[in-house]
Amino acid sequence: MAYSSTLVYPTCCENCARHIVAETGVQYMGNTAKSEPAVVQRAPVEILELIFLASLPESMAKTFESHGVVFPPPSTRDGPMLYSQICRSWRDVALSTPRLWACVSIPAERNYFAWIEEWLKRSKSVPLHFQWSRDCTNRNSHSHILDKKIKFLVAESTRWHEVIIGDKREVVQQLLAPLKCRVPMLEAQKVYETGYYGVYDVDITAAPNLRYLHVSTECQLTYNFDNKSIRQFIVKETPRSLSSWSSSLMTPNGILQLFSVWPRLESVDIDVVGMTIEPDFHQLTMPSLQKLSLGHGSNATPIDIGRLLLDKLNLPALKSLSIDIYRGKWATVMPLFSIQSLVIRSHASLASLSLYGPRIGQPVSEDDLIGCVLHMPGLEFLLLKHMPISDAFITALTTTPRSPDSDYQPMLCPVLKHLTLGSSAALTENVIIEMIRSRWEHTTHPLCSVHFISCTFSPSGGANLRYFGESEAAKEIAFVLEVNRQSKTIDTAKPVLLNYGSTTHLEVILTRLMAFKNGANNEERF
Repeated sequence: MAYSSTLVYPTCCENCARHIVAETGVQYMGNTAKSEPAVVQRAPVEILELIFLASLPESMAKTFESHGVVFPPPSTRDGPMLYSQICRSWRDVALSTPRLWACVSIPAERNYFAWIEEWLKRSKSVPLHFQWSRDCTNRNSHSHILDKKIKFLVAESTRWHEVIIGDKREVVQQLLAPLKCRVPMLEAQKVYETGYYGVYDVDITAAPNLRYLHVSTECQLTYNFDNKSIRQFIVKETPRSLSSWSSSLMTPNGILQLFSVWPRLESVDIDVVGMTIEPDFHQLTMPSLQKLSLGHGSNATPIDIGRLLLDKLNLPALKSLSIDIYRGKWATVMPLFSIQSLVIRSHASLASLSLYGPRIGQPVSEDDLIGCVLHMPGLEFLLLKHMPISDAFITALTTTPRSPDSDYQPMLCPVLKHLTLGSSAALTENVIIEMIRSRWEHTTHPLCSVHFISCTFSPSGGANLRYFGESEAAKEIAFVLEVNRQSKTIDTAKPVLLNYGSTTHLEVILTRLMAFKNGANNEERF
């Protein structure tokens, strides 16, 4: 069968490539692919290149996500090294794709210098993505090896694009030195310190295109008013037994000051620690902020900062809000009124709300919770964990046909699609089922999924709910009901493999590649 030399549907090809990687894993095709070289060699170069590139992690600057991002290590069992061993055609494609070699994980405690040097040579001049990580307990690493690798990476700093750095303070400072000079391509950076009491400096004044910045609370940040490209800012407290709120340099006053000079921020995720906010700090409007997540810092934090921070903000573009309203046993609880006031004051059309309460005790009332959610009619996603949830809240979510003889009762979340609840109170199964049915029958926005986490049910302990979730009515609308079990996170943006027809080269390649699922267990020389 002849294959076209051009890609008529590049978007579909990219989706197909990502699906192949997700379903089969390119890294597990080695030996079987070698047994059928003729079939592999017939695959179009464009398709192989797309499949190879689809196996790399997605851009942090585009996805606003660094958690779980793992760049390929310099190993014959992973990534480009594996692809170049399959056959000559695969090797030619791998070597002629510089982007494939421009993404690498560098374990600082092992001597991979020759590998890394060759790896980066093959990447030529394309933007560089690297991850530097080191086990702080390792006693066998040699300083001269570290210095050699650091100097090599610093020499390539003009093409740094996405960087993750985690090490002791002295190493972090050496690797961050280029940021004071010129890093024109840098768009995403995550930095954390692995020692103890390791305050470190991050100077981003020479990173004009930085969009994603993720640091820990030990960071001392230097910036200027020209850093207006930043879209996402994350500050997380490093979990150490010896740290305390008083050692944090990221105080709420400092965070608010950052907000004032980064007007294009779209997403903020911070663990609030440190001193209280100065009372004279002015009201701050952030016109572009769409996603805000406030977590708690150390349990020793004695002051409730989150409420004070919310009271200073005006967020007209806010779409997603996630807050841990409980700050620890020595702190107060953030009033739900502060959350409600933020939404009302900002005139925000909130689409997603996640609230996390304490595991023991209920410092907020269910009536206050209902009153708060009532002011967010545009919610499509609602997650409430360790919050005061009973049948009263479920009933408030239930809708009935409007009668001309009765007073109108406002319904909570009229356009809700996804609901996740975690509660210690017993919930009545019939009340839940009636709520779900009512939203199917009497609204134009039926529920798509309901998830229960660590809940108790009566009278059957959840059996009736499971039976309802498997009913024909639920299957007809693809309804998802999870009862006290962990469910996979569904990524609605994940590409879906389409039916391209039996005569196209995409389906032929997919069929062949699905057969290449046996592991690659050979170790060839670099």
